[in-house]
Amino acid sequence: MEVDHFDPRQKEDVVQDYFNLLLSTRHCNLAKSSYWPGAVDRKCGLRLLDPTREMDWGVHVVEDPKTHLLWGRTPAGNLHIRRLHLNARHLVDERRDRGRILRLLAEQPVKLKSVQFEVPEALPELRRQLESMIRFIPQEPMPEGHPFRLALFERRG
Repeated sequence: MEVDHFDPRQKEDVVQDYFNLLLSTRHCNLAKSSYWPGAVDRKCGLRLLDPTREMDWGVHVVEDPKTHLLWGRTPAGNLHIRRLHLNARHLVDERRDRGRILRLLAEQPVKLKSVQFEVPEALPELRRQLESMIRFIPQEPMPEGHPFRLALFERRG
């Protein structure tokens, strides 16, 4: 984790506003860098979401349950996902893994078997693994005409 200046324009201020600082992963911090949307973008609703002051997951950003890609319900959600590269392969893989663990814990706990440990030991280990992963994001299928869906089909050719 790293400390990020939410509004990078305030980075050079002699006295830092505590509310402008937040924890960020290195991935997101590097992706955002010194980016800040311009006035025209902000008038169109294109802004970065401030997770210290607003609910982002579920309101602006949701996860497609089949692909585990995030998509935005709002222009701000779409910009946030694109700018911070929240659909990077490693993040999508982690969300997919989280889904598998949740399904194992919820649907098939009695079927878990391993040569290395018994089921009573496996469940707490899976719970610990789950707690270290990306938190649950509300899920909703991506609409057919969503720009992210269109971009996916263009990339696949």
